[in-house]
This record gives sequence, C-alpha cells and structure tokens, in this order.
Amino acid sequence: MNIALAGFGLGRTDIVGTTGAVVDGDRIAIALQGAAEQIAYVDRTYNVLGYKTIPNVEDIHGIALDGTDLICVSTGGNLILKENQGICSLPSEFDAFGLDVEHINDICWANDRLVASKFGASRKRGLRDGCVYDVKSGEVLFDGLNQPHSVFFYDNNIYVVDSLTGSLIEFREGSAFGPKSILKINGYARGLYITDRLILIGSSRRRTTSRKSNLATNEMLLSAEHDRRALQRPGIHVYDRLKKHSIFVDVEQMSDEVYQIIELT
Repeated sequence: MNIALAGFGLGRTDIVGTTGAVVDGDRIAIALQGAAEQIAYVDRTYNVLGYKTIPNVEDIHGIALDGTDLICVSTGGNLILKENQGICSLPSEFDAFGLDVEHINDICWANDRLVASKFGASRKRGLRDGCVYDVKSGEVLFDGLNQPHSVFFYDNNIYVVDSLTGSLIEFREGSAFGPKSILKINGYARGLYITDRLILIGSSRRRTTSRKSNLATNEMLLSAEHDRRALQRPGIHVYDRLKKHSIFVDVEQMSDEVYQIIELT
C-alpha cells in the first residue's frame, strides 16, 4: 500500500496545515491553511502545478468538485462556497451568527445531493451536537454525533467518522434502522476511504492547542497511560472487510494529523 500525505513535500513554510483533497483528472487539488487560504494543484507524482488563492474562505476544510467548479467549506465563516466565475454562497440555513456554533467540516456528493458534516455549540462534558445534512435544503439526515468529520458515499450508504468517539457511522436513507456504528478505532478519527475490500480510517494526534487561535484546549482524560500513548499515535487504520482483520500504518514521522484519504489509481 502506498500512502501519501497531502501537503507533505510542498516545501512551504507558511502552511499551517492541509485539509481537504480531491482528485481532478490527472491532478490533485489540496486545500492549504496558512497566511492565505489556497488550493495547491499537484500532479500524481506530487509536482506542484500551481496555486489558487480562494477569496472569502476562512479556515478552509473539505473540498469537492461540481463538474469543473470547486466547492469549499469555510469552517471559520461556517459557509459552503462554490467557485464559478468567482465565489458564491450555496443556499444553506446553517450560516454562523458571529460564533462558532455550526463548525461545518467536510462535504461529499451522495448521488446528486451535496451533504456535509457539522457540529454545534459545546454542551456538558465538552460534547457537541453533530449531524450530517443536505447542503441545499438544510435537511438533517441524521444527528446525535460528536465532532463528525469525514463524510463518504459508497454503495448508496452515507458514512461519517464521529471523531471524538472514534466511530464509523453508516446510514442508508429509507432504512428502518437509522444510523449505526460499524467500526470503532482507539483515537481521534478523521479521514475516510472505503472500497469493496477495505475501509481506511485516519487517526490523528489529539490537539492540546487550537491551531487557529493558539488557545489551550482541555485534553481528554484517559484511564491509563498506555491508552494515552495509543490515542496519540497518528496513522491510518486499514480494515480488511473480507478477512475481518486490521493493521495500523503509523505516520508519526511525517505528521501529527490525518485529515483526508484519497485513492490514486
């Protein structure tokens, strides 16, 4: 298995982090966080083809394609923006009102519908109301999540990782059973890719400071020191659906966090 981390090797000291990535023909678009929110375009051997600065986007997260147009999540502004001769706002009932009360993260296409993950204001014990919703209509497809991130559509199911609990949630519209947890990792789950044979889930080192505000955040209290070390290992869990067996690919030497996983064929 070949694994590459978005942004690794770009040689940019001004990059705070890299988030969404999407394959666009023979090139890859990678969202860059830094002094200016940008998209890096690289070829399949990671040679930089060019950069595009994205106006009106603060704290860029998930990205997707609509034909040749790029759709970006502005997590800092809690907006989803589409590029078409500039940037315009897609209809959404989830715009922020000055506070980080929505925190939209990731987007993907589910057939002809654009869906997104978001979580809301803090509740007791640091939990946050999270859901997956239809971007255009605002319809909540399912909720009850804590810090949902990566959304993925496969075999007519919508999948999302519930990052705080490490759970992979599966949801099929019209099912009488609703969303269900099908896998769980020991770590902060973010980054997801699914094939007929494999499920890949990213695991990130938990932050002790906010990357954007540099403010201290409360670290989760764990029951044992070995559990703490396990949660601090960044990498990718690879689950073989046929053999019902998993391996862990450690990426600690390259990065503290995994945001998105893409397939290059």
